[in-house]
Amino acid sequence: MARPPPDGMRRHRTFLNRRAAFVRCRTRSLLLLDLAIKFGLGSRKAYYLVEIDRKFSTLKVDRARLLGIGWTKAQIIAEHADQGNIDDLLSKAESHSAKELQTILADGDASRAQHCVLFYLNDDEYELLRKVLQQRGARPAPRGLHGKEQALVKALKELE
Repeated sequence: MARPPPDGMRRHRTFLNRRAAFVRCRTRSLLLLDLAIKFGLGSRKAYYLVEIDRKFSTLKVDRARLLGIGWTKAQIIAEHADQGNIDDLLSKAESHSAKELQTILADGDASRAQHCVLFYLNDDEYELLRKVLQQRGARPAPRGLHGKEQALVKALKELE
């Protein structure tokens, strides 16, 4: 009967196995990223696809359903997915828009009606809007203003 390896040897083998798994995963991710960029995908989309591959390659997922929801919804559900809830998440992704899916996963309420409003303003009009919104709580951010929706509603309620 063979003797088990000494404890130090067992730990060393475990370390080597984990390291090999990491290298395989990292190599696969870099390969996917390289291919995505070579085929003309933007780097953000390429990173999303790598994230999707990392998450779903470890789960038993119906690939047809996963491909059916598209990469945007797959990326949204990736951070929430595990083997126990993947079928439920795929069902939600199949029956809701990407924006609704984000809302459902964030707070569970997709019935909240949301509307998107787009304005085209010249520089003077934008400065006036920015000034009014900031006076009512909107904060400057790298890509616009945070809290602009609440500030606009506050300004409109003042007019009632």
